[in-house]
Amino acid sequence: MSRRAAADRMRALGTVPSALPAAIAPQLATVVERPPVSGDWSYEVKLDGYRMLARIDGGATRIYTRNGHDWTRKLSQLATALARLPVTRAWLDGELVALSAEGLPDFNTLQTGLAPRPTSLTYFVFDLLHLHGYDLRPVQLRVRRSLLHMVLEHHTHNLFRYSEAFAEVRKARHSALSRTGAWPVGVPEPNGC
Repeated sequence: MSRRAAADRMRALGTVPSALPAAIAPQLATVVERPPVSGDWSYEVKLDGYRMLARIDGGATRIYTRNGHDWTRKLSQLATALARLPVTRAWLDGELVALSAEGLPDFNTLQTGLAPRPTSLTYFVFDLLHLHGYDLRPVQLRVRRSLLHMVLEHHTHNLFRYSEAFAEVRKARHSALSRTGAWPVGVPEPNGC
């Protein structure tokens, strides 16, 4: 998405121009006993990884933990790959995951893979918090994810990928089981399993 197209879209959403923050807090999920039965909800697969935020500013990318620690040096290849995205300024939010040979999240490999150098890690990006001088946090998640998808759709890389969300619990369960072997966030396992 070009910078001009993004700016036009931001204005149409009613966002106000804003400087790129030096730091930003991730929006955290709320743990509940069971998924909502009504309303306009989306469901995501729970990935067993580290929450990471990426700040892109004029081609320079910094990667931070959810607590604000700078991990750019540890994840320099990821930072370089994200710097190639077609954005001048942005904050991305996602989960850094180590995948097993079967493609399943492997937290133990993630912990050992960061020292002394990263193993095959993947950054699953699920939110776009700031783009081209506009703070998107007040905008609905569905709209932010749509913008994120547009940013990432033609720029695939083995180090990062768009993290899907699902409109139905059934689809989230199927995807979680087939892709990760885990249940989706906020979706209880059915009785007898």
